[in-house]
Amino acid sequence: MKVLLDGEEVEAERGITVGELLRSLGKSVAEGMLVAVKLGEKELEARRFVFDTDRGVFVCEMDFKGWAPQHKAWEGAVVAWVEDNKVVIGPVKFDVRMQETAKEVRRKKGDVFILKSSPTAEDAFLCISLSEHKELSLVPEGVENGGIGKVVMGFSVVKELSKGDSIRTVEAERRTERVVEKITLGTAVKENMNILTRLRVKLSKEAKISAEALFSYLKLKGGVFVVDEATHTYLRAETPLALFDLVPENNEEYRQRGAVCIRNEGERVGSIYLYKEDRMPNSALNNIGVVEMGTELLDVAGVGDRILVETAPKHVFVLGKTQKDAALMLEELGLSQERIGNTSDDAIVVAQHPHYTLEAYETGVVRTEGVPADRIIYVELFEREAPSSIDYFKNATGLYRNFPIGKLTILASTESMVLFRGAERKRAIIPENMPTEKVEAGTIGVTNMSRPGYGMIGIRLEASDQYGPTGEPFESTNIIGTVRRGLENLKGKKKGDVWLIEMA
Repeated sequence: MKVLLDGEEVEAERGITVGELLRSLGKSVAEGMLVAVKLGEKELEARRFVFDTDRGVFVCEMDFKGWAPQHKAWEGAVVAWVEDNKVVIGPVKFDVRMQETAKEVRRKKGDVFILKSSPTAEDAFLCISLSEHKELSLVPEGVENGGIGKVVMGFSVVKELSKGDSIRTVEAERRTERVVEKITLGTAVKENMNILTRLRVKLSKEAKISAEALFSYLKLKGGVFVVDEATHTYLRAETPLALFDLVPENNEEYRQRGAVCIRNEGERVGSIYLYKEDRMPNSALNNIGVVEMGTELLDVAGVGDRILVETAPKHVFVLGKTQKDAALMLEELGLSQERIGNTSDDAIVVAQHPHYTLEAYETGVVRTEGVPADRIIYVELFEREAPSSIDYFKNATGLYRNFPIGKLTILASTESMVLFRGAERKRAIIPENMPTEKVEAGTIGVTNMSRPGYGMIGIRLEASDQYGPTGEPFESTNIIGTVRRGLENLKGKKKGDVWLIEMA
């Protein structure tokens, strides 16, 4: 039977589930991922109206139910006069009953309202407030605060209107509601189902740093966008730490439905947004790209949902791979490899140039810097138990979540431990996650502020029930992680650099 899967027509066996279908087609699957089925669309009453004038175009969002059936009445109307606080257009024949007595109302900038000389008068004026003000006015019955709508785009055009300018056309923006329902990976596939399982984000070429932040977030979350906040306008995901120094980048664009943005300043810096509705540009938000497939998933997603995300183009990330494996991965992406450092097939890639994915696609060539395998140790960090010390350690090593490769320089070593240079700039290291009994071989530690030599980093080569990885007593030692593989590469080394790869 035929079904539509993420916009592509595919054949499915009867009785197969959504998850089984995805796996049979070699599609990526994430645990707990959001899946939905699109049932169709229904047209809703228009709320937005586009006014084409002699001075340009502006857009109003109307809340008054009596507006839509009569909006064409304003085509051909002219600006009757302009005051300091409002533009007055008309008069035209407009059927709306007004309250019997005038009342004082507060107008805000951009408010749209109706003026009539009496409650039963046929002629009406359409007014747009240029600034906040109060005035006595008859207002339509059943309309709160007297306004019927608001200018949402093109207010600068409204300010340029002058007496005699005409309204050429007034067009309603077509408004439809997508009928989408959540299902699960275990839902049985039926004939002609329109199944939605992922978003595909087309990245902006002008957002190389912001795109890398998105890649880093997705890598950390296993390829899914985890919804931490859901509003009628957007979905938001929090990042656990500031992954990059986010400078304003490609952030003057209109935020259309499906826009993917990241906040570059403020309390929620680093948060990633998926927009469900159009919004004006915001200098605090960098535009990363736009969802080009699967936007309907945005409409049904709620807090806690996990949305699988794919990007176009794909992430270029070969750190931690062998030079040979890096060559194969780059070839699949259509990129060439240039090896530097240790160029042997089994050397481990510890740096790639250019660093940013979008720059790699521009040049078509990635330089991969290799080091011998015996200079690599693979570590697990205890971020939950020692967050402050881990932050210090990552700054000292360059071990960041975007590129989980870091470097330590050996200061001294003995048969029982290896000591490394700490950060050049010392900072407070509060006691946390201190050992109480025995420290096993492979344990990584940092000397805390209880000792003059705080900030020293060490790794135990042999277990001890008295001293930590830096040779200090337990109460002066913060345990931050353990070596999972490659501990033997530290034995017998007296000086030089050691590369760290953080394991997930």
